[in-house]
Amino acid sequence: MQAKPGRWFWTLVVTSAIVLIALHALALEKQPSKCAVAVVNGSVITQEDFDREIDRVRQRFLSMGKPLIDSQIPEIKKEVLENLINRELLYQESQRKGIKVDEAAINEQVIT
Repeated sequence: MQAKPGRWFWTLVVTSAIVLIALHALALEKQPSKCAVAVVNGSVITQEDFDREIDRVRQRFLSMGKPLIDSQIPEIKKEVLENLINRELLYQESQRKGIKVDEAAINEQVIT
């Protein structure tokens, strides 16, 4: 008994669609999230920025020999978000006031 030619076509179409959907889902999973965790006067703080800062805090704790414990994480996340918001507010205010720092001043502070 032979399968109908149309059946093979539809089987191929459905299988291809499933594979494409799965590949798309994997690609989205690997992309850093651009979702907003906060919006400060129209400027977005992304999930990616937030996660990067959380990772820096984790690394800082690890470098001191103190890994984060689960009970600390909610407070750390709150502090990280507050710091990101404050940093953005300071940046916006410096832009509004036209504050500029020349490269020599930055280098002087970094060296000392």
